[in-house]
Amino acid sequence: MRRVIVPSAFKQIKLKPNRKFAPVGRLAAETGWKYQDVVANLEAKRQANAQTYWDNKQKAKAVRAQAIENVKSKTAELDAQLAELGY
Repeated sequence: MRRVIVPSAFKQIKLKPNRKFAPVGRLAAETGWKYQDVVANLEAKRQANAQTYWDNKQKAKAVRAQAIENVKSKTAELDAQLAELGY
């Protein structure tokens, strides 16, 4: 799923300077919610998996770019025809 940014939800944008704020997770933990550590561990795993995914994606992108560069001389005629058609 593609990530999107919701400007109206940004603390840095919506809160005035020097305003106090409290994360909902901390408030819930202070009132008896006992899964804050579990959520923190799951978030750490999610971030590790996301970093691995991003690294693999960048490697694949580099390999693809190199492959395109390697066959550029062979596909020059086709590229010219596609450019004429607006692609």
